[in-house]
Amino acid sequence: MPRLHRQDQPGQWHHVFNRAIARRTLFERREDYRFFLACLARAVRRGEIEVHSYCLMSTHYHLLLRSPEGRLADAMQRIQLAYSRWFNRSRRRDGSLVRGRYGSKPVRTLNYRWVLVRYIDNNPVTARLSKTPSTYAWGSARHYSKHTGPPWLEREWVESEVASKCESGRFRAERYEEILWVRRPAELRQLVEARMAHSDDKDPLDDIVSTSN
Repeated sequence: MPRLHRQDQPGQWHHVFNRAIARRTLFERREDYRFFLACLARAVRRGEIEVHSYCLMSTHYHLLLRSPEGRLADAMQRIQLAYSRWFNRSRRRDGSLVRGRYGSKPVRTLNYRWVLVRYIDNNPVTARLSKTPSTYAWGSARHYSKHTGPPWLEREWVESEVASKCESGRFRAERYEEILWVRRPAELRQLVEARMAHSDDKDPLDDIVSTSN
């Protein structure tokens, strides 16, 4: 069966994800996480992607990206290839590391984009790796919960959304986690995972998202 054509128009937002093959670990050491983030940073500097939210788990990753020029495929191919080669070389092994092509779903609505930030932030909490999103070392929540972070993390949209929910109308890092808190994490996870598994790129979930915020 032929592969479906990737939808990637200039300026389009995407939920990008992948996991290690055969339930293996994708990130094992601190150096692994740092190298993958460095690959993301290089793609940002090349102008291929904007990174708005991310979380790296031991077996998989989730990214909320914007594709300014419609070059997501180029960026992710380079990122996964560079990381897989580095991972294998550092362990003197070969073979596949990830489950083929990365997964991606276009994100067409603001409601669903906001749900994805909350879902991505809460991944380590759901997995019981961290008590709160902001205390997990390998997610963007820790940067949004303070006023500092890597220059390649595009903060403007997320911070503007948080600011709109603050009484002052200004972004307050100390309010980030409170505003992103998920009251019904199981429902949120089911919503996003249903979208990830959906074979059609149409987005039927916006009405559901609107009632779940």
